Amino acid sequence: MSVIREFKIAEITTLICEKNYLNESKLVLKNYRDKSEKFIGFLSENFINTTEKSGVLSKKVISLFEYLGNESLLKEENYKLSAISFDEINDLLNEALHELPSVKIEKQDKERFLTNKDDSILLKAKKSIKKISYKVTLNNASIKSKLKKQTFNRDQYFWNRKVELVNFVRYYITIPFINELKLILQEKDEKILTERFRLYFSLVEVYSQYLKYEENKENSEKFIESIKNTIAQQKELIMLIDKQYDEIELLSKSKLEQLIKSAEEIYPKAATIDLPNKIYGESPQNKIVKKSEKYSNKRQSQIKNFNKAISAKWISFFHLTLANLHLIQEFNFYKINLNKAIKENIESLFDQFRSELNKIITEIKNNEDGLDKVINKQRNELSESLNEKIIDELAHRIALDNPHSFIIKMEDILFKEIANLPSEILIVKNDNIDLKIRDKDFQLINPREIVEAELGSEYHSKIQKYKNEVDAEVKKFSSKLIEVAQIIDYNLETAISILDNNEADTIEHAKNAAVEGIERAVSRSKNLFDKFDELKNDTIKKIDSLIKSFAAKIDELKIFENLFKLKLKVSKSKAEERVKDVIKNGVSNVKYFVPILLRKSRFLYTLTKNKLTTLGLKVGISEQKQALSVELTDFLLKTEEQIKKLPSVYQRLFSKNAIQDDRFVVGRAKEIDKIIKSYEYWKSGKKSSIVIVGEKGNGNSTLVFSALKKFTNNHKTINLEISNTIETAEQLFDLITSNLGIVNCKTESQLVAAIKNLPESSVFVIENIEGMFLRVVNGFEPIKTFSRIVTATNSKILWICTCNVYSWNYLDKVIRLSDYFQTVLRMGNISSKEIQEVILNRHAISGYDLEFLLPQNPSKKLLNLSKYEQQELLKEEFFEKLHSFANGNLRLSHLFWLRSIKELEGEKIEINSLSDMNFSFLKELNDKKLFALMAMILHDGITIEECSKIFNISRQESDMLISSMVDDGITIETADGYKVNFLLYSVVIKLLHDKNIIH
Repeated sequence: MSVIREFKIAEITTLICEKNYLNESKLVLKNYRDKSEKFIGFLSENFINTTEKSGVLSKKVISLFEYLGNESLLKEENYKLSAISFDEINDLLNEALHELPSVKIEKQDKERFLTNKDDSILLKAKKSIKKISYKVTLNNASIKSKLKKQTFNRDQYFWNRKVELVNFVRYYITIPFINELKLILQEKDEKILTERFRLYFSLVEVYSQYLKYEENKENSEKFIESIKNTIAQQKELIMLIDKQYDEIELLSKSKLEQLIKSAEEIYPKAATIDLPNKIYGESPQNKIVKKSEKYSNKRQSQIKNFNKAISAKWISFFHLTLANLHLIQEFNFYKINLNKAIKENIESLFDQFRSELNKIITEIKNNEDGLDKVINKQRNELSESLNEKIIDELAHRIALDNPHSFIIKMEDILFKEIANLPSEILIVKNDNIDLKIRDKDFQLINPREIVEAELGSEYHSKIQKYKNEVDAEVKKFSSKLIEVAQIIDYNLETAISILDNNEADTIEHAKNAAVEGIERAVSRSKNLFDKFDELKNDTIKKIDSLIKSFAAKIDELKIFENLFKLKLKVSKSKAEERVKDVIKNGVSNVKYFVPILLRKSRFLYTLTKNKLTTLGLKVGISEQKQALSVELTDFLLKTEEQIKKLPSVYQRLFSKNAIQDDRFVVGRAKEIDKIIKSYEYWKSGKKSSIVIVGEKGNGNSTLVFSALKKFTNNHKTINLEISNTIETAEQLFDLITSNLGIVNCKTESQLVAAIKNLPESSVFVIENIEGMFLRVVNGFEPIKTFSRIVTATNSKILWICTCNVYSWNYLDKVIRLSDYFQTVLRMGNISSKEIQEVILNRHAISGYDLEFLLPQNPSKKLLNLSKYEQQELLKEEFFEKLHSFANGNLRLSHLFWLRSIKELEGEKIEINSLSDMNFSFLKELNDKKLFALMAMILHDGITIEECSKIFNISRQESDMLISSMVDDGITIETADGYKVNFLLYSVVIKLLHDKNIIH
């Protein structure tokens, strides 16, 4: 037995393997194996041989990732086999070495001095010297033996060599053994880490297949296949783990046996000239220990960084994936709930609503006698059943279950998931995840900040846009629900008004009006729900697309390189914002100066341009279009003809009679309030009188009737509209006395006394007081007399008058008319939005659908828009141009609206775009015609005779003057005289203003 084996160093392996020095590694392996088996069980139980609905499957996929988030299968934990304490193993080996003698005396044969071809020159020289020394000592030993007369055996003579045995064993066995054991364990670490990385890619595939399944919902085969692959990969890992411990023990023994065998082969050379003690002394031992530790530590660092990188990759993937999965799950959940709520709560009510309406249609159609009673009864019952029950409930349900609420919920979830993202994760630059990773390749990053800054703002603006669009639409539905009831009520009211006329075929006409109105309400109800359902589907589609887009961008961030680039972009944006703030603060005063400069520049440009244009016209450089075109003449003359072709309901909605309907009143709250305050003041016993001054057709009458409905006491109200000119005081007395029901008075004082002696106070509304004067000598007496009567009796009668603003301005200058009224309300023109609201409110009650037609040469931008966007843009452009044409005049806006209607087809009203019209021909009218137009405006129309009196011309001249303008469509003939064609009203007013004819 060799010296080394004699001291049982081989048994150290058993001590290392069996006396718990590798027990820590064994426990780590067992723990990891147990978790892998549990994971296999989790996958098999939840995903294999099960068929799930999408919503349930999404919950299970989320539970899969949450399960992995709680387990350590992919986390960076101290599982490493190479983390065992080698100091303890080293101490154990040192204890074994203490049993060995520090020095072992062994014989050194002369063969040790024989040279061979592998020896260096120096070694050969040393061996030569040793040979000589050996011969000398051999001879000395022989001589000494002879002198002592002892037997001397030259062949058996040898030198002793003092082997430093402990150093030899430590250098050739224990130190290499520890180094080899480290390498074995590190190699096993690398294998397990590689398997963990495979698990990560398996989970990426699971997630990818789940997304594909969510996309088409056809089958889950590929998704289940990815789950099975993950299970198979985990089983392979378990098999690998099962082999690890035995392999470590066997490899340890094998390596130690190799080292012992090698040491035994080297030992004969120990402490010889071939292998002197200094070669394996303490200094060489320290060198080899340091070298091996340096290599081992480097490799250990690589393993550590590899593990850290895998964990970083997993943590990033885990959080970003979980955010997407939560979004998908919540989207599916709320989508199902929204569809269910609309189906059960809204669609069913719409069905009930239409069912009741169809019953009413049948009853009206089958009725022959007492149609007015039937219609009145149905009108009252519908008002109660529809407004107070179904429509109220529908409005309530739409307020609760609508796409806007759905967007808000998804918005909350989206930004909640962003807020839940970690504020710190490690990333590996360039995604180089292998054993070559270094510490400097890692970088700490804040994904929450990046997503909030880069994606949060982008998706917030998108969601905000969707919210605003849907909110506007949902609000429209509530108003449109009320419109449906108004359609029915207004059409039944129209049918009753037709019955009151007692004309031929009245019953059939009334029946048709009622039935058609309710049928339009049924159609509108169906269209309303269809559009609501379409809005819901469109919203779900948009949010689905938004979530998928967000998920795709989040998935892109799972590539660390993208995340790193985005971090740089966010940092750059912050820096740019700081620079912008500095610049903004430095030039704060410029923003006030530049707009002023621009306004002045525009003003000077416009002024110069106008002057040059005027000069060009005077000297003949520019050409002016003066002729009245055939198209414009046709447009002006055929207005009434075109309007009469419209349905009776539509004509009634835009007729003068509609002014007393509160549903059509928009704005004017301040003016109404002033009238009410004047009324309350008068009611308290004080003197008060009111005059409303405004442009013709701008809602003067509407304002009065709206205010009358708000008066608190039921005073007797007298309504009088002056249509013919009052030329004498006597005519005025007759008009007032006949309406007040008093004896005809011959003088002003008698009339005043009679009014003061009336048994009760009353409200007297007189419209168009400009009809009380004629612009001739003594033509102002009626208006002067009326003014004095108002002043004398305004404690007994509340006089509420209306007057054309141009007539008022004229009368106020001539007779100081404003001195006779306590309250003068001047009505301004209304805005484009108010005109739009008024017109669309009236249209909505008609029950007809509405479409704005494309212009003849639409722009590419317009053609590239969606149908909805086209309609919104065309509507906006139409009303802007309408406001410009009508100059804010409400009645004129109505005329242009009606004139823009294409011939009605079916249940839809189509609106042509307003083409630019050239009214420059008016500038060529002679002075006589211009002053005639002025008279028509001041008196709200004049007759041939009145024209003769005003301008002191013959009747024939007057007839020719007015007839020529009638032929061109500039003026029109009415029952009350000749008036300015209302389509030209604002243009004529502007022209007369410019020529200083009217003020």
